[in-house]
Amino acid sequence: MSNMDNIINKIETDAQNEAQELLKNTRDKAQQIIDAKVREANLGAKRILERKKLEAVETEERIFSQVDLQNRDMVLSAKGDIVDRVFDIALTKLTNLPEEDYINYLKRVLATMELKEDCILTVPEKYYEAVKKENLNVKLSNEFVSDGFTVSMDSVLYNNKFTSLIDDIRADMEREVFDRVFDN
Repeated sequence: MSNMDNIINKIETDAQNEAQELLKNTRDKAQQIIDAKVREANLGAKRILERKKLEAVETEERIFSQVDLQNRDMVLSAKGDIVDRVFDIALTKLTNLPEEDYINYLKRVLATMELKEDCILTVPEKYYEAVKKENLNVKLSNEFVSDGFTVSMDSVLYNNKFTSLIDDIRADMEREVFDRVFDN
């Protein structure tokens, strides 16, 4: 039986060696699979991290762009308010002309018109008496305008109110006023 024991021992030893070799191969393959999955996970994590960094940069750029737009809009709005104020000041100065300046302006404009005897002049109440003293060869209305004057002639109303004149020239001059005020 010693032969038989030797054969059994050899079979057992070979089986153990084969089992250990199989186990080693299995462990190696498992380690290779784990290493591959770790590399794959690291690459995936790296891609995700790069994508998130890019998204963060894009988000930051969008935020800065929005802030820049808001700032530009606020500056333009403030500049628009200043231009509005310039036209308001011009209107206020015209509306509050001294009597002598108003009369001179009125005479100058009336001199450019071909007035007929039936024309009616309407002026602000505060200038009424001064205009009445000037004997301008027009009928002076007992009604009043807020500023400037109007002339009614042959069923046509010539509007020379300062508010209307400012509105008319504003569209043409707004850019020029903007450029002069802000040295553009």
